[in-house]
Parts: sequence; C-alpha cells; structure tokens
Amino acid sequence: MATVTDPIILDSTGQDIVTALGNLNTPRDTAAYTTSFASSDTDDASATSWTVVPPIAGGETHTTLFGKLSQIAKNVRYLKNLLNDNVWQDVTSEFTINVTGARAMILFNKFTKEMKIQIAGGGVNTGTAWLTVPSKYLPDTSLMSIVAGTQYFMQGISVGRFTQSPSSASQLYTFLGTLIYDSSTNQIKINFPIGGTAYGVQSDIRYIVA
Repeated sequence: MATVTDPIILDSTGQDIVTALGNLNTPRDTAAYTTSFASSDTDDASATSWTVVPPIAGGETHTTLFGKLSQIAKNVRYLKNLLNDNVWQDVTSEFTINVTGARAMILFNKFTKEMKIQIAGGGVNTGTAWLTVPSKYLPDTSLMSIVAGTQYFMQGISVGRFTQSPSSASQLYTFLGTLIYDSSTNQIKINFPIGGTAYGVQSDIRYIVA
C-alpha cells in the first residue's frame, strides 16, 4: 500500500517551509515582527486637536488595533498640551496697536484658539484705542453680537483709577468699556467711557479665532 505524505514546500532559498516554521501552536517571541498601519500619532507640538476613536473590539486586526492606539496616543498628547501652563504665546508684535500712554500684551492659545488682550498702564484719555488684527487671528464673528453692518460687540471689562473732574480725589471705578470689532477694517476698537485721564487702566479682552 502506498503511503501518502505531506508535500514538501520549499521557500525561495530551498528550505522546507514547514520544517522552518515548526509547529504553529508553539508559543514564540514576536519581538521582531512588524505590522503595517497608518499612524495618527505625532509630536507634542503638532497635537493640536482631538480625534474621535472608535471603541476597540474583539477580532481587531493588527492594522486597525494599532491605528486606534496611535490615535489614542495623539489624544493624550493633546490633553497634555491643554494642561500645560505655557500654552499662551505672546503675539503682541504681530498686531498694530494704538493705545496712548498704556502697555498692551496680546496672547494666543493655539490649542483653544483663544486670544487674550491685556492693556495696562496710565494716562489713557477718554476716547478710542484700537488694534489692527492680522488675518490669521481674525475673530469668529458668529460668536459675537452684531451691532450694525460690519461691527460686532466683544467682551471685556476694565478697571480704572482716575481723577474725576472737578474733584481731584483719585477713585477706583469698575466699568464696562465699549469693545467693538470692525470686520471692514479688521480693527478692535476700545472705548474707555470715563472723563479725565485714567491711571492704572486694565482690560482683559478675549475672543475665539475663526
């Protein structure tokens, strides 16, 4: 009686593949194995947004599993950036500023896309200070209240110590300034509604970049 034997399959080097692989049920070290997948992970500085990751389920292929894990890794980097105390960048030099007798500092948070405008100092007369906004920092006007045409209300509160005429007594006042963004000129206009000259004027104006 003839005996049926398993066919011998040779690889490109002439080695018996079955012998080379051995018993596939035998545990083996996969340290050198590689898996091809599209990674979503990135360096910390580039992790500027959140990615929705589908749940990890049984039966995942290595490609889909590692793809999801790379998205989770990127999301962790994004959360780390949000918790970082140093996410505010000083972009004052990029703005054209006209604030007489005061100092202005403009900060940008690239992770939340929030602008923070701070004006402090003395000698600000009643009138309008203005800042010309670069195109990459234009406000999201959908989050503002429209005044008329191209003008929109912004948010901000100012605290000023000033000499109130005719009295020479220095008093501390809290007042809400008129803060307008004019999209036709890309200018933020700040009106200090006070008489005389203000000293120690401070403002904290915030908006979200479009």
